[in-house]
Amino acid sequence: MRPFDSILEAKKAIWVAFGNIFRMGLFLSPLYTIKTILENGHTVPYSAFTYIVSFLNCVVWMVYGLTSDPNNKDLVTYINGAGAALHLMYFLIHYAHCPKKEKRRVLKMKLLSLTILGLIIVFAIYLVPKDQRATTVGWICGVLNILMYAAPLSVLEQVITTQSVTSLPFLQSFLTLVNSALWLLYSVVNKDAPLNKVLNGIGATFGVIQLLLHAIYPDDPSRTEDDEPEATMEHMTA
Repeated sequence: MRPFDSILEAKKAIWVAFGNIFRMGLFLSPLYTIKTILENGHTVPYSAFTYIVSFLNCVVWMVYGLTSDPNNKDLVTYINGAGAALHLMYFLIHYAHCPKKEKRRVLKMKLLSLTILGLIIVFAIYLVPKDQRATTVGWICGVLNILMYAAPLSVLEQVITTQSVTSLPFLQSFLTLVNSALWLLYSVVNKDAPLNKVLNGIGATFGVIQLLLHAIYPDDPSRTEDDEPEATMEHMTA
C-alpha cells in the first residue's frame, strides 16, 4: 500500500470511529426519557416505537458487522450490540409502565419487528450468496437507518395537536441530525454510491424536521411568556 493510500485509510478509520461514537451517543440519548418514565410511573407522552425500530436496526447492523470487512467487524458489532441491549432495556421499561390499554398494541409492534428481524436474518444467511452478503445487508441497514431517524416523528401528530415537543426529546433529535449528517458528509467525501448519499441525506432531513419542531413549539405548552396570558390559558385547557 502506498503512503498516500495508508493516510486515506487512517482518515477513514478515524471518521468511522467518530461516527460510531456519535451513534453510541444516539443510543444513550433516551436515558433521560427513561429516567422520567421511572420517576413518573407512566409513559405518557412517550412512544415505544423508537425503541422497537432502533433495536431492529442495531441487530441487523450486528449481522452486517459479522459479514463485513474484518477491519470494522469488531467496532460495528460491539457498538450495535450495546445499542441493541440498551433499546431492549428501554422497551421493557416502557412496556412495564405503559397503560394497560396500550400494552397489547406495543407488544404487537414488538412481535412484528421480531418477525421482520427473523426474515431479514434468514434472507441474509441462507438466500444471499456469501460474496454478496455484506453489500446486501449493508443496503438493508441503510433503509433501517432511515426508519430509525424517522421513528421519533411517530409522535408528530401529538406534537402538532398539543403544540408541545414534550414527547419529542431534544437530545435525541439533535443527535439524530448530527449522526446522519456526519455519515452523509462521509459518503460525499469518500464518493460512495449515490443511493448511499440519498439515504444519509433523507436521515439528515428527518433530523432537521425534528429540530424545526423544537424551534416552533415549546417543550411545555403551559410555560409561555408572561405577556401572552391568553395563549397560556388556551394551551393549559387544550
